[in-house]
Amino acid sequence: MKYGILNKLIIVTMAAGGLIFLEVESGFVTASQTKHARADKDEREVRDLMEKYLELFNAAAAKEIAQHIYAAPIQHTSKTGHGAVTSTAEVQNMFDNIFKQIKARGWVRSHTHSLDVLVLGDGLALVELNYSRIAGDGKPIPPDRRAGLYVVKKIDDAWRIVALYGHDATKKLQLATEKL
Repeated sequence: MKYGILNKLIIVTMAAGGLIFLEVESGFVTASQTKHARADKDEREVRDLMEKYLELFNAAAAKEIAQHIYAAPIQHTSKTGHGAVTSTAEVQNMFDNIFKQIKARGWVRSHTHSLDVLVLGDGLALVELNYSRIAGDGKPIPPDRRAGLYVVKKIDDAWRIVALYGHDATKKLQLATEKL
């Protein structure tokens, strides 16, 4: 069954005693095609957000990350377990501390191995990021590979990270594409 927006226009005119049919575009846009196009757009926007995040992370820009990438309150995992920060100022402080700690270990930049995006529905996506932290000598800071699962939500027409969960990079998550 076809439904959705008709994007077919047929112009019928009389000319020299006969009918002329002019077809200007053909076909229907179905609801599933519209949904797929929206998911593609959302995936591009989430990917753009994550690429901006990685750029800001490599610049150690804690304030910009807190203001433009994350949306407090956020939930996260850390070496000590699960935690939450409830304000933009706390997000900035968290990243200031992260940068202080990793710079003390020789960090100069991070390298992305993979970035997988799964749009779950209107305004919600998961991102799995696999990366390495690189020292000044060009070698990875142990552990060589790291991974995080980010929950990204559309808030006021802008995508923002609302949760981050670190996990074992050797066990790549399988982002399910079927609804439960």
